Amino acid sequence: MNVKATASGDACEAEIIPLASTVSKDAYSAVIPSETAKEAVDEIIPETKRGKIIARFHVNGGCTGMDVSSHEKVTIVFVTRCKEGGGGTYSARIQWIRDECPDNKPLKFNN
Repeated sequence: MNVKATASGDACEAEIIPLASTVSKDAYSAVIPSETAKEAVDEIIPETKRGKIIARFHVNGGCTGMDVSSHEKVTIVFVTRCKEGGGGTYSARIQWIRDECPDNKPLKFNN
């Protein structure tokens, strides 16, 4: 897991990736089980601490998908591989919505 934090030590971003991805030239050569990625995210930021859900969507590009959930306090993104390709999660990213993390803005959608 890679973490970016504020000067005071509060997390701005956490990215969970398979260990093999940190040493491989091909960033998408390894995956972790999707359930393991979800459990790790739930342990880092339980649903009860995410705030109200703002938006949730899925984008599919061939065998790679992206699941995004935007909450009042965090945005969570899972990049996944299709079941036909073997399944799994390439990465899981948590971005905290804090004033000290100016690059992390909540997603906004027009009604």
